[in-house]
Amino acid sequence: MSEIAYGKRDIKAIQKREKINFLYKGFRKIERLILRYEKQHIKSISIYPPIETEEKLAEIANKLAWAFPKKDDLKIYITVTKDLLNYDLKKVDKVKFQRNYLKKNIEHIILTKDFNSNADLIFYIDAKAILKSNPFKLYKTDILDKNYFSTSEGWLLQSGYSRTLSVGEKQEINRLSICNFSKMLEANKHKKKAYCFVTGPSFDNYKKFNYEEDSFKVICNSTVKNYDFIEYIGGPDLLVFADPVFHFSPCEYSAVFRDEVLKIYNKYKPFIVVPEYTVALLLAHYPELEDRIIGMKHKKGEFNFPTLEKFWVKGTANILTLYILPIASTIANEINIIGADGRNPNEKYFWQHSQSAQFNDLMQTVFEIHPSFFRDRDYKDYYEEHCKFLNDLIEFGESQGKKYFSLTNSYIPALKKRIYI
Repeated sequence: MSEIAYGKRDIKAIQKREKINFLYKGFRKIERLILRYEKQHIKSISIYPPIETEEKLAEIANKLAWAFPKKDDLKIYITVTKDLLNYDLKKVDKVKFQRNYLKKNIEHIILTKDFNSNADLIFYIDAKAILKSNPFKLYKTDILDKNYFSTSEGWLLQSGYSRTLSVGEKQEINRLSICNFSKMLEANKHKKKAYCFVTGPSFDNYKKFNYEEDSFKVICNSTVKNYDFIEYIGGPDLLVFADPVFHFSPCEYSAVFRDEVLKIYNKYKPFIVVPEYTVALLLAHYPELEDRIIGMKHKKGEFNFPTLEKFWVKGTANILTLYILPIASTIANEINIIGADGRNPNEKYFWQHSQSAQFNDLMQTVFEIHPSFFRDRDYKDYYEEHCKFLNDLIEFGESQGKKYFSLTNSYIPALKKRIYI
């Protein structure tokens, strides 16, 4: 059992790291606003400080090979010590805890002993080294240190590729997403009921219910591994996922998850909703998803059930409230939820998952590759925020004439009082 994931939370240490991150990103944001840097089309990335060991080089280079696949106008410079300058990355056999992406086309990844400070973006792989950088050039920095803070490294690997896109490429992603969303709406316009499946232990009760052939079935995350379930419901209409370390990482857990996504996709052709900033990354690796992938925008402010005219959802950190319920509410008037157990008061992790909807034997690969993602999470606060957000979202839907039922038991107050009897 991983101490990082399941051990007692050091709240004071988390708060200290949070303050440091707040200051760093605050100053960086001011500089980026002044220089209008946020919208810059990134064409070159430099890695600093110099990497000194083969194992570290393989770890970082492989993360970059996954997160920044080859583009004609993109160069990545990895600063290394002199003895690693001629190291052949393509000869790397295994990368610890990661799927190997170094066998692909990586000519855009260049080893250099001379740090390229003129690159459009600089990734610090040791957060402490940024203290020695020019404070007036924070605007062109990011931190790719897995031990830095919370979701920072995972978020960079998930979203960074979108910054290498031109305005035209971003517009094409948006056009494709809206086109596929329109196809999904048309294909499901006659459906009155939705069934939404999440990964709590009560997910295993799915066979206790009958699912109308003309219902809208939404699955998420690692439910894709349960073939019996997928076959029982007749295949999903929609698959959604968004997590940076479980779904958009080079770690073996995430890679196996994507393998299963492709298997389900090839057989059932569900529509797939992911964050807008991940579409280019997925299509670079899996171009066969183009006909069904939908990149959804996230916004702050009011709740929204996405339409062609208002093509966005309110941002949140949980897949049920981010995509599942908003999109199900766009399609149907009655929304049924299965497997949203919530959190046992004695739980030491986010919450329990069904064994049949989780790659339990691969969890350690996520903990090892992205330790700060777990170390810096206050699970109790996260859960309380989730419960409140879910309650407000459901009440918003009910004000629009929607009905919500939990078909399985739940600790979540908003669902507990809506359990279908």
